Amino acid sequence: NPIPMSLRRILAMTVTLGVAVLITAYVTGSRPPLTSRLPADPLSNTLTAGRREVRLYFPEAAGRDDGLCPPIRSVLREIKDLPTAPKTALDMLIAGPAPEERQGGLTTFIDAGVKLNGLIIDAGDANVDLDRAPAQGTGNACRESVLREQIISTLLQFPAINNVLISVNGNPSLQP
Repeated sequence: NPIPMSLRRILAMTVTLGVAVLITAYVTGSRPPLTSRLPADPLSNTLTAGRREVRLYFPEAAGRDDGLCPPIRSVLREIKDLPTAPKTALDMLIAGPAPEERQGGLTTFIDAGVKLNGLIIDAGDANVDLDRAPAQGTGNACRESVLREQIISTLLQFPAINNVLISVNGNPSLQP
């Protein structure tokens, strides 16, 4: 029972269309919020009960020859799965990359000693209040942009957060 030529053409067109739809869905749905520079590392399935993985975002330490801002990469950290997970992730981000992450070429634009005064999440808005400017010499647009991206990307992974506002001792700071 050979398949008629017209049915073969229909099957071939259906398969081609299906592949095109899958490629389009993959390409348009694979970018994390805020930037297309972030790699999509798969989350581990080896967590113990009551724990979760969070992504922290750090810039690459190596400078770029083209004058563009350094790319941001995500790293996975395991934390307790509690309602305070966004604050825990932000505290870990402020602390900077772990030694092995620094050896892997990551850095942070958040100066040592910056403390979190508070994180309030209300109606999808995360209000981050720091005790001092997170980077000495802000005014460098690239540095401020990457620093903002570190904080915002880290917090937007949580479903309760849709928008991030950053302040220093209650005064708006580092807003886009």
